[in-house]
Amino acid sequence: MWNKVKILNRRNNESIKLIIAIVVLVLVLNTIGVYSKQNVNVKDNLIIIEPKFKYIYPFSEGLAVFVSEDNKHGYLDTKGNIIIKPNFEEAHSYSEGIAVVKEKGKWKVINKKGNIILSLDFDYIGSFSEGLAPVEKDKKWGYINKKGEIVIEPQFESAGNFFEDRAVIQLNGKFGYIDKSGKIIISPKYYVAYEFSKGVAAVAILDAQKNTKYGFIDRNGKYVIEPKYDFLASFIGNIYYDKIFKNGLARIRVNNKFGYINEKGEVVIQPKFEYALEFDKNIALVCYNGKYGYINKRGDFIINPVYEDMLLFSEGLAAAKLSGKWGFINYKGDFTIKPQFEKAYSFSEGVAAVKLKGKWGFIDKKGNFIIKPQFDEPIIYCSAIYTFTNGLAAVCKNRKYGYIDKNGKWIVEPNYDVASGFMNGFAYIGKNNLEGFIALKNMVLKEKN
Repeated sequence: MWNKVKILNRRNNESIKLIIAIVVLVLVLNTIGVYSKQNVNVKDNLIIIEPKFKYIYPFSEGLAVFVSEDNKHGYLDTKGNIIIKPNFEEAHSYSEGIAVVKEKGKWKVINKKGNIILSLDFDYIGSFSEGLAPVEKDKKWGYINKKGEIVIEPQFESAGNFFEDRAVIQLNGKFGYIDKSGKIIISPKYYVAYEFSKGVAAVAILDAQKNTKYGFIDRNGKYVIEPKYDFLASFIGNIYYDKIFKNGLARIRVNNKFGYINEKGEVVIQPKFEYALEFDKNIALVCYNGKYGYINKRGDFIINPVYEDMLLFSEGLAAAKLSGKWGFINYKGDFTIKPQFEKAYSFSEGVAAVKLKGKWGFIDKKGNFIIKPQFDEPIIYCSAIYTFTNGLAAVCKNRKYGYIDKNGKWIVEPNYDVASGFMNGFAYIGKNNLEGFIALKNMVLKEKN
């Protein structure tokens, strides 16, 4: 879900829609629709959905918004049937069994058959959440219920969706929270405010020097973690307490140095690193004095920072750069594959992509090439490219992308301008500024309960 600011500005977000399609869909979708059965080519376990859309949004409740080449919005089901024709200027994802669309300049609410159940006179309508949807009228925001009735009068400068009986609103340029009666529960005093998840929400204030400082509050506005950190999470979108503390520690940044705090907000590893990643299996990758290594949860180095660059551990090995060459180390910091490559990616399904003499190939865990270097440097980087998943990897040759198996055989010919690796059973492909997908039939065309 987008945070409040992004929800309310969706109509001005044309410039980021392609990024949404490439990144969000690859990471979030678990099913994929196809434009029409005539456009599907099944090759063994693959369904190739040729690029014919301007955009496809993530599936929600079994349906996905698609945008046709003439910028009209419609809906696909998980088997690729066009359930609702592209007749809308704008369309939101389904939520709570209904969707908000804009047709001929008017906002409407439709059911899953595409039947109009409400036609409403508002300047903008957001998606429904917990039975209510934010609406804009004459530059003021309020809320309606599923009958289209105004239950909270438009009075705010902006308004987000309800989560855990709290919604972010804006007054006098500051953000706070209301309940479903419209009562202000947490006064608007924050520079940034995010939605609640599991009883807490991330907020930010401006300090005396006008620097943004992040912290967490509970449902009553009491600080769980004081807002005194420059940074609390690495990912785009909402900052969820349970996710950034999933390993007991969360990264912070103070004066451009990274450290870690515990769930009480106590600094347990002082901010002294130029860069740091989240803990995984009780270790974290950090950069100290320009060199990379790994620390434990006490902040002690278990792999000394001697490497010029390094990737995360995967399948027991981590790619590391020393004296200008890449190799692979184990958890002791010993090279099991000596530094010899110009570039390297992490291991996946027992193999890793490496670059040698300007070309990419794939090695096994002994450092032997199973696919000789022959592929080009990617011209566009997408998620999981040059990484094997489900026995296939997206690679680039002659400025076009396709998919190979572990024998180096082309399973999908390199005909695409851009492609991603497989995640959740499907991969993104693009051609001539249009989008499509390659899906694993046995994974993505299952009905979701």
